[in-house]
Amino acid sequence: MENLRKGVKEFLLKYSAPSSLSPKALPLEGNFVTILSTHAGSEGEAFVNEYLGANEWHGRLVRVTDESSQHFNAMAASDFGLLYDG
Repeated sequence: MENLRKGVKEFLLKYSAPSSLSPKALPLEGNFVTILSTHAGSEGEAFVNEYLGANEWHGRLVRVTDESSQHFNAMAASDFGLLYDG
């Protein structure tokens, strides 16, 4: 989780205004969203909840679970999806 959090923050700072070097960079708010999917009721979800309660997330974060296929909808609507199991 720590590597993911740092990687997302670095990406957002590099590609969003005002910290991006690109004059065409879009502002962070409203343009970049991280979707984080967990399995409802799992140990992984408990860990993620605890981690996010103790650590600040850079940018907008939306949480989804496998209930009602939210995770599939989120992946289908994304520009880039990353799956990690383990």
